[in-house]
Amino acid sequence: MGIGAGRYIVCNRFAQFLAHPFRTSYRTRVRSISPVRTIALAAAVLLVPVDVASAPPAPAAPTALFRTPHALSVGAPNAGSLVRGSKLETSDHIRVVPDWNHPDYRWGLPELVQMLQRAAHHIHEKHGPCRMSVGDLSCREGGSLRKHRSHQSGRDVDIAFYMVDRKGKPLYHSSFVAFGADGRAINHPEARFDDTRNWALVATLLSDPKARVQQIFVSNDVRKRLLIEAERQQAPRRLRLEAARVLIQPSGSSAHADHFHVRIACPPNQRGACESWPRSPTREIVTPDQQKPNKSARGKRRRAGTEG
Repeated sequence: MGIGAGRYIVCNRFAQFLAHPFRTSYRTRVRSISPVRTIALAAAVLLVPVDVASAPPAPAAPTALFRTPHALSVGAPNAGSLVRGSKLETSDHIRVVPDWNHPDYRWGLPELVQMLQRAAHHIHEKHGPCRMSVGDLSCREGGSLRKHRSHQSGRDVDIAFYMVDRKGKPLYHSSFVAFGADGRAINHPEARFDDTRNWALVATLLSDPKARVQQIFVSNDVRKRLLIEAERQQAPRRLRLEAARVLIQPSGSSAHADHFHVRIACPPNQRGACESWPRSPTREIVTPDQQKPNKSARGKRRRAGTEG
């Protein structure tokens, strides 16, 4: 028995005696404790040293570490990190573009990963057997990603365009394939831009109720083809206006004539940790809802379209 425990027992018994000297009877209590034992008890209380080391430690102050059981997008698309992200796995509806097949670059917010899975399945079911071809998302813990200025916080993904051959059958390539305004591949004569499936992808992403698309970076030529296809299919006016708003050619990077760069908005429950727009040390990022339909809006739109 340690000194601290022994002293506790002695003190406790002596305190009980002092507090209740007549619990049974005074004579019985006095007979049960001889004068010698009484003196010994008092001496034990007064003379036994306190063993500070054996005393229970004071409760530690709560740490300032942020803990969350949920995935979290921290910071901006071009200066951020990812906490507890989900990995996008290949399936019957999703493939990874071979030239972009880095196993650690397929992480994102669950909202992003699940949105891609739903869209790929929907297009496969509605428009015939085909697979969505994806490139990079984010690293497992976010941060800087090779060949990208953004993709740092789990909200970005690159998606190759759906392609068909001259007979209309789905076509796949080992890398992204660039297309011109006529819908023909620039360096691959056999490939054609699949207007139907590519518009279906945009429409499905914009209509997903569980994840809100913030921007889709793509070249102006491809953007024009998609909006023409939307009108040809008589898509709802609201959907066409939304597509016209989010489809934008980025500034400060390539024109994105060979793939979609999709960015989802910050989840509502992550405001404060997640930053919607890229950080820029030299200029202010202007959001699309701040744009005005005048000449000066063109410059603002370019800033809003900065890929980051």
